[in-house]
Amino acid sequence: MIHHGRCGSQVLGDLLNQHSQILWEGEIFEPLIHELPKHPMSHLRQRVDACGKATYGFETKLHHPGLIGLDWPEYVNALEQLGFRKFIIQRRRNLLRAFVSGLVAKAKGHVYHVPAGAPTSLKQLTIDPKAVYFFDEPADLLETMRFTTRRLESVQQLFREHEVVHLTYEDDIAEEPKRGYRKVCEFLSIEEEPVAVSLGRTTPFPLCDVIENFDEVKAALAGTEFEWMLAE
Repeated sequence: MIHHGRCGSQVLGDLLNQHSQILWEGEIFEPLIHELPKHPMSHLRQRVDACGKATYGFETKLHHPGLIGLDWPEYVNALEQLGFRKFIIQRRRNLLRAFVSGLVAKAKGHVYHVPAGAPTSLKQLTIDPKAVYFFDEPADLLETMRFTTRRLESVQQLFREHEVVHLTYEDDIAEEPKRGYRKVCEFLSIEEEPVAVSLGRTTPFPLCDVIENFDEVKAALAGTEFEWMLAE
C-alpha cells in the first residue's frame, strides 16, 4: 500500500490483517515505529519469506524510499524483484484534514490511533501557514500541500502499468471501513471473511473548531486549489 499518511491506512491494514490468508505488517520503514534496517530490501525479503500466509502486505509512505536510500523508480523495481505484483494506492482527497490530523496526533504526544467508539477530545492548534512543523523544520503549508500532491501524482504514474486498486479515505474508509476491505479482497481475488473495525476517527471535529487561527489559514489558502478543503 502506498499513501501519504493520515488517510485511514492503519484502519484498513488492521482489517486486512484479520483475514486468515493475509499477513499485514504496516509501515515497516517508518522510523517512528521501527529502527530502519541496514539492508532494507534484504530485510523485506526476509519478512516475505517468513510470512507463512498466502499474501504478505505492508505500507509505504511517500517519503519512505528516500529514508532507505532509494528513489521511487528504484524502489518500485526492487519491489518487483521481490515478487510484489499488486498495489494499493490510498489517499485522502482533503489533504488539509490529513495534515491537521497529523498535527493533532503529534500535539497529543504522538497518539495516532484511538479505539473504535472511544470518546475523542478536541485538541486545538495554532497553525502558522508559513512555518508549520510537520517534522523538525518549519515548512510553508501551501507549498507542502502542493509538493505532496505532485509527489503522489508522480508515484501514481509509476504504477500506471501495474495492477493497482485506488482507494480514498472519503469513499472507502471514513463512514464504512469495510467498504475498502471488500474492495481489496476483490482486488486480491480472495473471499472476504468477517472482520471487526477496531479503530476510530482521531479528529472528527470541524476544522474551524480545531484550528484556533482559522481565519489566517483560510486567508492563506484563499483562491488556491485547496480552498474547498476548509469547509469539510
